Amino acid sequence: MNRAMAILQRRHRDYRAVFETDAGQRVLRDLHRFCVLSAPSADPNEAVFTMGMQRVFRRIVALSGTSDDVLVKFALSQQEDENDD
Repeated sequence: MNRAMAILQRRHRDYRAVFETDAGQRVLRDLHRFCVLSAPSADPNEAVFTMGMQRVFRRIVALSGTSDDVLVKFALSQQEDENDD
């Protein structure tokens, strides 16, 4: 196996190890709220910044192997949190 592939596999294992724990899932849920559910802005600079945050979140999700089911749960729980207000 080449070096680049070994590095990528180790990175995937590291992200999984961090985010598959209960604490990691709570952090991921918080990042989802902060990075993905940010209110859109008419300011182009703010919009680009928000897109950057979303890109970082997608990278974490991809490297951690987080399933779409988990992301759906995050979105649904956010809706429930909003309805509780």
